[in-house]
Amino acid sequence: MLIEKGADLNVRSDYGNAADQIIILAVERKLPQFVKILADHGADLNRLNIFGYNALHHVAKTGNVEMIEVLLKMGCLIDCKSFSGDTALQWALRAGQSGAARYLFAHGAEVKMSNNEEVRYFENAFSCGCEDIAFKIMSKSEKQANFIPALIKFKKFDTVMNLIKSADDPDYKINGVPLISIAAGEGAVDLIKELIDKQANIEIRSGDGRTPLLYAARMGKMDAVKFLAANGADCGARDKDRNTALILAALSGNCTAVKYFEGKGQSVNCQNRNGLTPLIAACIAGNAETVSYIISRGASCGGYYANPSDVPGGPLLYASRTRNSEIVKSIVTGGADLKSFAAVHALCDSLGRHSDDGICMQLIEFGVDLNKSSDYTDYPLYWGVKFMKNKAVKLMIKKGARFDLSESKSIKVIGMEKEFNNPEIFSILRKASAEVSKYPAIEKTAALNRAITAGATAEAMVLLKESFEVDLRDERYCTPLFTAVETGSVAIVEALLRRGADPNMSGRKDLKPLTLAVRSKKIELVKLLVNGGANIDFTDDFNTLLLVASVINNSADIFEFLTACGAGIDLCSNDGHTPLTAAAACGRVEMVKTLLDKGADAKKRNRMCDTAITTA
Repeated sequence: MLIEKGADLNVRSDYGNAADQIIILAVERKLPQFVKILADHGADLNRLNIFGYNALHHVAKTGNVEMIEVLLKMGCLIDCKSFSGDTALQWALRAGQSGAARYLFAHGAEVKMSNNEEVRYFENAFSCGCEDIAFKIMSKSEKQANFIPALIKFKKFDTVMNLIKSADDPDYKINGVPLISIAAGEGAVDLIKELIDKQANIEIRSGDGRTPLLYAARMGKMDAVKFLAANGADCGARDKDRNTALILAALSGNCTAVKYFEGKGQSVNCQNRNGLTPLIAACIAGNAETVSYIISRGASCGGYYANPSDVPGGPLLYASRTRNSEIVKSIVTGGADLKSFAAVHALCDSLGRHSDDGICMQLIEFGVDLNKSSDYTDYPLYWGVKFMKNKAVKLMIKKGARFDLSESKSIKVIGMEKEFNNPEIFSILRKASAEVSKYPAIEKTAALNRAITAGATAEAMVLLKESFEVDLRDERYCTPLFTAVETGSVAIVEALLRRGADPNMSGRKDLKPLTLAVRSKKIELVKLLVNGGANIDFTDDFNTLLLVASVINNSADIFEFLTACGAGIDLCSNDGHTPLTAAAACGRVEMVKTLLDKGADAKKRNRMCDTAITTA
């Protein structure tokens, strides 16, 4: 009736034109007569709707060949492009609709595509069984070599060899990656054999420093790994990031590959340049069997991966991200330190990341320290309230999480009451705050720390004369000694050590006072702490071996003092280097000479399995 009264089907409102969605509904329900009525009354069948596509795109995606035929007969343009520049043929290929793709192709759909899309649609065509369309796409390309990785993936080795025949180079590279490495990553043993027969370099490296065997390890292609190893490939090779084949195999999630390289003598506690270990790699891959196996072979459940592309953390963090309770349990029973800041970070991450409560409840039940936080950003209760994890918040309170409204982090939490409509949980928190036990000794420590931080030395000295427990931590998890070292207050450090402060007691982020002093290059503080009994050879996931830190920082005075005090010259820092490998890597010639003169082992390997000569 509206059409008969002259309604304009192509008038566009804020919600699109009148016919757009009607046409799509008509083709969905296979009502060609209705489409014809709309077209006969002036509806533009080629016009894109507000979402950027038209009816032909829609039926190509859904594989509705009958309606594709109807639309084309009614004048719909076969190569009409969506807002993103895609044709109906591309939509059909992307959706794996081989019938629709073949019909469009047979009726003249254009297969020439832009350089950055052609390989993608070539793979789409192969994946849905449209090999003829795939090769037509390739034939229209000006850069056919770009298709070689995809051809290897689909085992079209004859075509690959024909493409590289003109180059007459068995070490031919595509985008900086040797052909033999691409073949290894796809597990294409026949092609690897053919390339080796043509004298391809079995140890050739790509831009990232990976050999063909490392490519095979990363993709978990065991047939390729074994074939390359049998032909002399070095199983001990590392790439530029110092990844071993074992680390890469763990990243692939292939437990068989992990067992193979561990059986070749590769350490389950090796790490790459950023601290990635086989165990963390297995957690990232989410493979419970691999995680369990690596732990059974003696892997440490500590470690810290300074992930360059994501949040840094240890095994427990990456285990929690898998949302696999068995992997989390393996890490915990394998010896993860639940009282560390690393465990707190894992809990906070799970509270803020997962929609369900499973993993965070598991971590709370296992016994992560709920009161260990330096501010609200690593305070489990904060994350539980922010992401409305009511079950987890209740369990944390039940398990002894301290909520004290005299502390800034708790004030930050209660401040969210205006933002979130969650009266139940805020009522529980206020009740918990009212019942919290006050510790006058901690309040004294907090007052002393505030004075030290503010640089009020005279006020701090007055407080020091009073009776108080010298090693108590404040709400930021800092002892007075830690705070004094952090602010560089020599006089207060001296006074605290005289009062019996423990120089080995960690503070914020599990750092030791001596670590802070060495990092800040404060030789006077270093001497005070060492003479006060600080351990000069301590190292863990957050505390670099002090001698190594002095080398990296080029702190010659601290280096000389520590070596004179008998610091271990052949120890390996938990985060990687020995003093000698660090000195060699940093080009510290005088430090190298001193270490060698004192008997440092030139053959000692660091956590990346490098000797000093390698790092130099």
